[in-house]
Amino acid sequence: SGVFEGHAAWVNDVARLDGTLLASASSDHTVRLWNTEKGEAIAALQAHTDYVMALANPRDDSSKFASGGLGAEIFLWDVEKCVSVNAAPVYLSKARDDCLTPLTGSKESIYALAMNGNGNILVSGGTENALRVWDTRTNQKEGKLKGHTDNVRAICVNEDGKRCVTASSDRTIRVWDIGEQRCVQTFAGMHSGSIWALAMSEDFARVYSGGLDKRICVTNLTDRRSSLLSVESAAILKLKLDGSHRQARSDGHVWTAT
Repeated sequence: SGVFEGHAAWVNDVARLDGTLLASASSDHTVRLWNTEKGEAIAALQAHTDYVMALANPRDDSSKFASGGLGAEIFLWDVEKCVSVNAAPVYLSKARDDCLTPLTGSKESIYALAMNGNGNILVSGGTENALRVWDTRTNQKEGKLKGHTDNVRAICVNEDGKRCVTASSDRTIRVWDIGEQRCVQTFAGMHSGSIWALAMSEDFARVYSGGLDKRICVTNLTDRRSSLLSVESAAILKLKLDGSHRQARSDGHVWTAT
């Protein structure tokens, strides 16, 4: 364990890229890479022009990750190149940086990002209310998913990149067929306020949700049944499932940030 200090403003998201490498996103407009074994910063990556709100990385590929923020910017980062040009922590400028690729076309602020298992599919959402789907191999937009009526706050994409689940300030959770670019399920009534956090079971059959109303709920996508797990003392910002404690008929422990 340790404390990693360096950001000059709020830390809005973190992502573990591999066994020793951690990425963090901050309101100081930077993304930072940290070596968790040595407890030190590896790189301070500057490309965003506003708060960096979200990170996404593929489960099966530690060579890349994505970041998005309030400047309507999404960047795809090459981890090896970012580390290699940063023997000591320095700020990178767009002019000389070759370790990032901008994904252009977002119209408004980005609040949420998610990737599938191999990182070929990236889904973004935010104040535009719609979701945008990106192919990271070509860096091109592949679709737009419309249906939410307020800000998109959280996204989960399944392993093969064919489905995603999203949560919104419109108090609904939606399930999407990415290939057909349509909403196939809508769940409402579990929460009385904006839904800010999602976590999916390993089989993508159950969605855990939390948000402004301080409630943690679990919804079965198959039988459409929802239940209340607990009520926290403050709004829920992030949820994470810890499968190392999984038992029969259990998805493991649910971790919350409030």
